[in-house]
Amino acid sequence: GSEMCIRDSTDTDVKVDLALNMEFGANILEVSGIVQDKVKSAIESMTGMKVSEVNVRVAGVVLS
Repeated sequence: GSEMCIRDSTDTDVKVDLALNMEFGANILEVSGIVQDKVKSAIESMTGMKVSEVNVRVAGVVLS
């Protein structure tokens, strides 16, 4: 499955690593960019902390 890890955190700054399973044929750059934006926005709005990095790694490819 997909997983998320908070790699580094200070009182005001967060760095996140994500491992995602992508659907076969998906545009990896486009999907990764969307995921980065949504994760950053969600964490910042829920915690008030600044997200300085969201690193996305493709863990696997899923055939639908």
